[in-house]
Amino acid sequence: MAKPPIDLTKNPEFQRRQRERQAAGQRQSEQDADLGRQAFQSFVEYRGRLTPGDREAIARNLYWDVEDYYSNHPDEERYLLLKDAGVTDENSTKVLARLVLRPGEPISANNAPYASPEKYRWLMEAIARRTDESVNALAGRVLIGTAFYPSRPDVPTPSINEAHLMLAALQKAADRVNAEFHLFEQCLEVARFRNEIESTYWTHLRETGEVLDYQSWHRKNPALRLPSPCGPEHALEIGEDNALWWPLDPDYLSDWDGERAKLIVPKNAFWAKGDTHSDHYSARVLSWEAFFYFPHMYLGPALCWAKTPRGYFVDAEYAEIPGLPKAFYEWNQGTGSYSFREDGPEAGGAVADEYAWNDLSRNVDHWLVIYPDPNLKTLVPMLYAMGDSPGAQLTPLTASVIADLGNPERWQYFGNDAPTLLQRLKNLTGYGANDFKVYEAWRETAARFHRNPVLKRHPDVMDEIRYRKHLQRWIGQRPSQTDQPDDEE
Repeated sequence: MAKPPIDLTKNPEFQRRQRERQAAGQRQSEQDADLGRQAFQSFVEYRGRLTPGDREAIARNLYWDVEDYYSNHPDEERYLLLKDAGVTDENSTKVLARLVLRPGEPISANNAPYASPEKYRWLMEAIARRTDESVNALAGRVLIGTAFYPSRPDVPTPSINEAHLMLAALQKAADRVNAEFHLFEQCLEVARFRNEIESTYWTHLRETGEVLDYQSWHRKNPALRLPSPCGPEHALEIGEDNALWWPLDPDYLSDWDGERAKLIVPKNAFWAKGDTHSDHYSARVLSWEAFFYFPHMYLGPALCWAKTPRGYFVDAEYAEIPGLPKAFYEWNQGTGSYSFREDGPEAGGAVADEYAWNDLSRNVDHWLVIYPDPNLKTLVPMLYAMGDSPGAQLTPLTASVIADLGNPERWQYFGNDAPTLLQRLKNLTGYGANDFKVYEAWRETAARFHRNPVLKRHPDVMDEIRYRKHLQRWIGQRPSQTDQPDDEE
């Protein structure tokens, strides 16, 4: 068992280092704001046609801001944002296909991004206006990697361009794994089965505002077969035995308004909330081993100062001690589940008590995962860290996020196999070796997805999915030559 982190909060040297990091973070934020302002000013003043590279970068960067907006305004007609922006005068979202590109989406004649900058600018201004965000801050995210964005001393332009390539490669790997193992169809089945179970609860909550205890809920829907008594604090028992809320964490399906907890009705089966840019905890997913049915690969031990909650104590000096136990999740073929273990001289490779695992490792260890996007339209590569309170961090990868992994002002990497987390990611995607370790790891772990706590209760689901795919392929096949009529007859 790992010893608890050493408390150095009162150590003068540790306090000095913390002050330096906070000051560096403040400088970085101010620099980002100024770079965004300069980029947007250059964009507004530009009167020419966008280069193919710039228009593609803008459309891909803008994708997540548009998705976040729609996620946080689910009851608003989607075309209203576009009409308010002035990019269309129709009650249609057709122009959106040429304004945004999802990660990995190929460019075709139907979605070729616009060459004129005006529509992108109008859309950015409309989103900023409707969300009360500075348009400069939004433009800083959208225009990074283009000719309009000033050179960043910490992230050179070639690094941004390389990050776009890395993101496209990771998305292609996710698409290939999805095609082989029908992951997205399985996710849709998870959503369907969970909705059948949970609809009673959420319908009652919406209609009455009453938070049911589990005994009352059980009486309304006896088919749930819930253990009694139990409550949201029994996350392990509920998640494994009844597949309720998996992969969301029932402990964190609430927000504290200063006086009492307010229950969050999940956006869908995989996201509690939709804001993925400003809240790395918006998914509220599990921070224990049941999450790892999703395709995953261990990326490395690192700490993102920008994502560390204000006032949260992380003992970085303890993390630098050689032999720090690392978290691993092993697949047990006999039980058909993952088990947590710690490797290191103090852990002895023994299976550990989850709650004895030190909080430091929960915040430091990061994985590359494949997970549904917030609107449950596709699967995208994401960065996952188990975290502490309010639970796990889940961040969709963008070119900017990938480039930032090499910024020591934002990320501190504790591994000894690479100088930065960015270099570690490059190594896993073939730097100097021309392999793609991430793809192989995702394939191996994707093969177990159907054993997750929801689908394991429905063992025939994979046969049903494969049969539907078989029929779809058969219907879409062109007739063979033997099926053609014989012209000579």
